[in-house]
Amino acid sequence: EPQWSRPPGDKFSLLVFRDRKMLEEHPIGLASYYTLGRSGSMCDIKVHHESVSRQHVILQFGNGPSGASSSSSSSSSFTASSSSEPTPPFLYDLGSTHGTFVNQKRVSPKTHI
Repeated sequence: EPQWSRPPGDKFSLLVFRDRKMLEEHPIGLASYYTLGRSGSMCDIKVHHESVSRQHVILQFGNGPSGASSSSSSSSSFTASSSSEPTPPFLYDLGSTHGTFVNQKRVSPKTHI
């Protein structure tokens, strides 16, 4: 876990949609990071899809490494419960087989964005 890692201090939720229907909601505001992947035993949030690696990606909260850009966008699936502007998480692909995409662009593996 990076030295700059911190819990967000806001209540976030990760929402899972398919065909515009919300299938799942995962609260993700208490820890400084969450691991997503196919493996329920190795990941905080299990993702049910054959294109997802056993350990696929990390959502990392904190100030971020120097030179990293935040992954916030207008199409973000993160919601906060406070009235102040929350700090969006960073995304870190763990070298997944099929890659991770943000707004249809593949992100570099093992780099915080």
